[in-house]
Amino acid sequence: MTGASPAHAAVVLAVGLAPRSRARKGESSRALEDSDGQPLARRIAGLLLETSPQHLLVCVPADDHTAVEVVLRGMRLRCLPIPGGGLGPALASALKALPKGSEAALVTLCDPAMAHARLHFGRLLTEWRAAPDLPVATAEDELGGTLPAVLPRTCWSELIEQRDVGPRAILRDPARRLVRVAWVRGEGVGHPA
Repeated sequence: MTGASPAHAAVVLAVGLAPRSRARKGESSRALEDSDGQPLARRIAGLLLETSPQHLLVCVPADDHTAVEVVLRGMRLRCLPIPGGGLGPALASALKALPKGSEAALVTLCDPAMAHARLHFGRLLTEWRAAPDLPVATAEDELGGTLPAVLPRTCWSELIEQRDVGPRAILRDPARRLVRVAWVRGEGVGHPA
């Protein structure tokens, strides 16, 4: 790496947001819910684009792909349809789809708490740039972290191989060095999911 800042990608995991029971009732995916006058997925994608990622992926269940892709139209990102299966498989698919060159991925859920996380995303990236080989997560408790998090490329193969476990395998592993960043009270609508 030269003197330039390391490059990152960003991933929004809009998984499990329109369970079949909601879809049968005609309810929309959480990704499509209003957040400050725009769909939640578009709001969060916009905040992530402000972090200047090399690439931005928004991962959505195949059933919701077309509707979410419509609300993201015109943004510099890729909407990636994923099969069902939850967070771990969605993250594994996203990491495999990211082009080479990104040294880490800033990963977040499509959750209302992230609609006002601009400063938190920035703090996560600042901490990661200071220690680019370590995962940087939102502080959950004294034992570990949670999403949103910056996951360096050095742990991607583990996340892909352990796709059924998801990011908790890394973010909650007491044997792993991890940087934790506190969620600042008053930023967003509450602690992230």
